[in-house]
Amino acid sequence: MPEVEIQYLAVIAAAMANVAIGAVWYSPFVFGRTWMAHSGLRPEDMKGKGRAMLISAAVALVTAFMLAYFFDLLDVQTPGAGISLAFRAWLGFAAAVMALDLGFGGKHLRVYLIDAGNQLAAFLAMGAILSIWR
Repeated sequence: MPEVEIQYLAVIAAAMANVAIGAVWYSPFVFGRTWMAHSGLRPEDMKGKGRAMLISAAVALVTAFMLAYFFDLLDVQTPGAGISLAFRAWLGFAAAVMALDLGFGGKHLRVYLIDAGNQLAAFLAMGAILSIWR
């Protein structure tokens, strides 16, 4: 297995960006109300979601770490290359897998588009951060 060099502070910064983007994305001022309405949720259903937030942060950290791993493995040198690779990772892994919920999970198309859009914004931000911070 090839040896890779990971910039751990960059991974943490990218994960923090991911979480911050999600917090804004799902706020009532952006897509939160629409997402809840089409998910069959009420504002009171969102209270006490500390465990979900911890899981979200852990997933963001794993995603940022794996992007950093692939960036080093593929010798990503520029922000453009980082954003391009992050987009491809989003398209091939996140968006594609999330689309299964449209057919099998009965998820509403608007919910999928909001969720996938959040992941796209997060992947692109992480790609930019990880490619700049090398």
